Amino acid sequence: AALWIAPYIDNQDVYHQPSSVFFVIKPSAWGKPRIN
Repeated sequence: AALWIAPYIDNQDVYHQPSSVFFVIKPSAWGKPRIN
């Protein structure tokens, strides 16, 4: 999944660039997951 962070200016007047964060919600698995 991807999360887009919009550009913003914080309370110290610092401009933050827009950025994207990518993360995995559910790890993918091939076939049946093995149980160790």
